[in-house]
Amino acid sequence: MEPVLQLIVGQSLTQASNDKQQLLPMIQVVEQQSGQKPKQVLADSGYTSEASITGAEAAGVNAYLAVARDKHN
Repeated sequence: MEPVLQLIVGQSLTQASNDKQQLLPMIQVVEQQSGQKPKQVLADSGYTSEASITGAEAAGVNAYLAVARDKHN
């Protein structure tokens, strides 16, 4: 099995209390900062919402979003 290369290609700061509404703005940030719209994104469960999934799909971006959280002790 070949290793999968994953790079952080964009960053931003927000006052939002959670990431539910931040996936689509982050896709735009990546496009602005790198000059290319990402083909795929990988995000933790904080970004998962119906709006994120349908918005990414409408933008032509394959979004791989975690749907559950691990408990932390």
